[in-house]
Amino acid sequence: MARPAEAPRTTPGPSPAAVALAGLTALAVAVGIGRFAFTPILPLMQQDAGLSVAQGGWLASANYFGYLVGALSAMGLRIRPATATRVGLVLIGLATLGMGLEHRFATWVTLRWLAGVGSAWVLVFASAWCLERLAPARRALLNGAVFAGVGTGIAVAGGACLVLMQAGASSARAWTSLGVLSLAGTAVIWRAFGADADAGVSEGRPATARGLSLDADSLRLVLCYGASGFGYIVPATFLPVMARQVVSDPSVFGWSWPVFGAAAAVSPLAAALWGRLFGNRRLWMLAHLVMALGVALPVAWPAIG
Repeated sequence: MARPAEAPRTTPGPSPAAVALAGLTALAVAVGIGRFAFTPILPLMQQDAGLSVAQGGWLASANYFGYLVGALSAMGLRIRPATATRVGLVLIGLATLGMGLEHRFATWVTLRWLAGVGSAWVLVFASAWCLERLAPARRALLNGAVFAGVGTGIAVAGGACLVLMQAGASSARAWTSLGVLSLAGTAVIWRAFGADADAGVSEGRPATARGLSLDADSLRLVLCYGASGFGYIVPATFLPVMARQVVSDPSVFGWSWPVFGAAAAVSPLAAALWGRLFGNRRLWMLAHLVMALGVALPVAWPAIG
């Protein structure tokens, strides 16, 4: 008589709170530093490196192109999410540190591209790793806490640059400081994404990157995410520069980026709480209306700063 198949076994893993904290830190490094450290440092680079707005645009574009390449490559990579997260975090830290040690524009472009690739890998793989482990807990607020890492990283990086600007530090000092900060954050969560990071996941389901099929739902999700990027990418790149044109005092315009980050940190938590009340579609529409208002207000009312 055939024996019934055994159910996949699971081994104890980290607590949901520990998973959420690891994800928050990973996304803080990936997005707050890997993608957007350039934003609060740009005014400093204009001041001491003579960087033009056009050159700033090229550096930002290199990073965003790297992010696109990283996101697309993640679709086909057959690698454990925890391992990919580790690789991405190290890549971000080294590329950010290198920005302060190198002074050639072509090298800066390459380093920002590499940071973009690493940022995408961390966002894709760390998010998947966290959400898979948080799903059994059915606590939407913990899911929101993971993505609050984006704004947390922006706020921390912006606050650090504000302090450095007030101290008269150079842009190179700012880059090396954030590079060290990102590597320190990586060290803190290194074990969370270690060899036993897949504990708590069914042993019958190895945690490898799964191929993605671009069906209609996936394409709609891409369009939704693309609309968000289209809405926030210009202010997310040049907000401190635009603020400096209104108020030249760094102790004033320097607050624009930390405040931006604080709002971005709170919004995923609010979305987690309001999701059941409004539904995902209405919440998405509301978020874009708020974002459009935030972009339009400084144009309609330049003295808002």
